[in-house]
Amino acid sequence: PSGDLLFLDNGIDTPGNELVALSADELNRILAAEIGGTVEDFGFPDVYIDYHSGVPAGKGGRAPEIAFVPVRDSGASSLALAPPGFPKGLSSGVFVGFHGQWDLTGLANEENPVVYADPVHQAIVPFVANDDPIVGHIDSLASTATTLYLADLCGGPQGSLSMAEPCGTIYAIRAKPNGQRDQAR
Repeated sequence: PSGDLLFLDNGIDTPGNELVALSADELNRILAAEIGGTVEDFGFPDVYIDYHSGVPAGKGGRAPEIAFVPVRDSGASSLALAPPGFPKGLSSGVFVGFHGQWDLTGLANEENPVVYADPVHQAIVPFVANDDPIVGHIDSLASTATTLYLADLCGGPQGSLSMAEPCGTIYAIRAKPNGQRDQAR
């Protein structure tokens, strides 16, 4: 609604040890009024947020809206605006999916959550846990006013990106109308 451009920066792996993140994945913003103007400098590759400490490394560059520091994630792959029809606390930020380990799925891929990120309050809230045994790589997100769509590339304990047969699941998470709640069972 603001016209701002939001985008993800997939952080740098540690040279010589690609399983360990060096810099944090980031959510960045270019304000609508700045689009088409001077090229923005976000600092890559000399300025970044250290993944483990959250401390900026280097000087210069534009600071991110949010740096995804130790939430056991890696490889920010997709974002979607939060559906405005979602409950308060999940309706004004963005949802971000992480790919995690290249060919691992389920419990073996400990870096593939979906989080809700609220730049205004600097909050990161787990939404789909990275210890869910049926999640593979939720690499694509989209939203409408009331629904968040999540495309999971090859989920489940048997899923693999190197499988001969295609695999994947699309989930639709919808807000309940008029604040309705599920009945306790």
